[in-house]
Amino acid sequence: MQFKVVRFDEEKAICLRSISFLNNVQFFKACLDRVFCVHPKGLFEVFKIHAEGELYCPDNNESNDHEENIVSMDFDESRKIVATAALDQRVKIWNFSKLLLLQITSN
Repeated sequence: MQFKVVRFDEEKAICLRSISFLNNVQFFKACLDRVFCVHPKGLFEVFKIHAEGELYCPDNNESNDHEENIVSMDFDESRKIVATAALDQRVKIWNFSKLLLLQITSN
């Protein structure tokens, strides 16, 4: 899977960087200056995009990740909160630094 960081100048798009993800990415979503990469087994990483097109991945705490595959991810209107839903019957609410704010379990 490949991700491209693009800057728009006037009428054209300039590719700043093209990044290949080699380690089984199920899907990814981008919002503002963040890229969320979802991996199998309920894991995901948050990358920050710098102006030069470089991706920075702070230490992503995996202790609160889902136990099963994530099937959906979305952002709130303010673009400050991320929601994930997984096959483990849980919905988790995170901030953009991947700090777990709330967990809802379906029984």
